[in-house]
Order: sequence, then C-alpha cells, then structure tokens
Amino acid sequence: MRLLCNDKCQKVNVTEGKSGPSISQILHKESIKKISLLTCKDNLIENLNKQKENKMWKCPKCGREFKNTNQGHYCGEKPKTIDEYIEAQDEDKRADLRLMHRVIKTAIPDAEERISWSMPTFWKQHNICHFVAAKQHIGFYPGAQAIEEFSDQLTEYKTSKGTIRIPYGKIKADLVAEIAKWCYETGHHA
Repeated sequence: MRLLCNDKCQKVNVTEGKSGPSISQILHKESIKKISLLTCKDNLIENLNKQKENKMWKCPKCGREFKNTNQGHYCGEKPKTIDEYIEAQDEDKRADLRLMHRVIKTAIPDAEERISWSMPTFWKQHNICHFVAAKQHIGFYPGAQAIEEFSDQLTEYKTSKGTIRIPYGKIKADLVAEIAKWCYETGHHA
C-alpha cells in the first residue's frame, strides 16, 4: 500500500504485518530533520488509523467493532460456567458440546470446571484440558504430550500441537475420556 503524507513528503511505503501496518521508509523532500520526520510519521499514522476505522466490522447486536466481518464473539456478558457457554452456542452444536462436557466431567470428577481463555476448562492446580465450539468441529485441547501419546488413536481426526479437531457427530467418548484422565493423572496438560 502506498500513502501520501499531508505534509511535503513523497510517497511512503507501508507494509502490512501481523501486528498491523508499519512504516518501512520515509522520503522527505526537505532536509531530513527529526521534527519533520515525526510530523510526517504522525500524519501517516493518523491516515492509517482513519483507514483502519473504515475497515472495521460492527456487530449489529452489541455494537462492538472487529477487524473481521462476522467475527464470532460474545455479545454482552461472557459465560461464567460451562453450561452457560454451551447454551450460548448454536442449537445444532449443543448436543455434542454437552456430550464432551459430560464425558470429561465423568472421567475427571475431581477437576474444577472453569471458563479460561473464553473456553470450557477443567482445572486442578493447572489447566488440564479445554474444549471449544468451532464452525465445523469441536476443538479439544489436551496439550502436545497428549497428542503425541495418543497419536495412533487419533488418525481420523485433524491434530496439531496440543489440539484435536473433532467433527460434530464424531466424538469418540471413550477416547476423549481416556485422554482427559491421562492428562489429569500424568500432570501433562494444556
């Protein structure tokens, strides 16, 4: 993207990075002085902020603004319990989420239930495992060691470091329970 400063500057190269736009170089017609550069940089940042404001998506329910259109979020108060979390999800996902909750709760009954990182979490002196509703799957987060330990049983699921993506309707309750119990007993956790 190329921008012009409101001052006497020439074109300025701006690149988009993970943390947003950054100024890669500033070319000024006049002699390069700190004050001139700061004025130029301030003008550029102001222009970038104006552009950024125009790109934000506003939720029609709660009025919050987000970088991504239709970004998933909680309108209003965040859930305080796992049951509240499940009730806030789409109806077609709730049965599978209730099953995950019941299976993990049965496998590790001494674990405390919490919402941590906006996810249902089972905790006992540390986070044991989490799960979360996604569009096409349930994200189950038992940690990297669990993925490694159970890799031969997880072949039909997509996995990555610490994450198992379980498609809706394809929960293997015995496997989920075994993984949760293993995490609890070994101290390997999310």
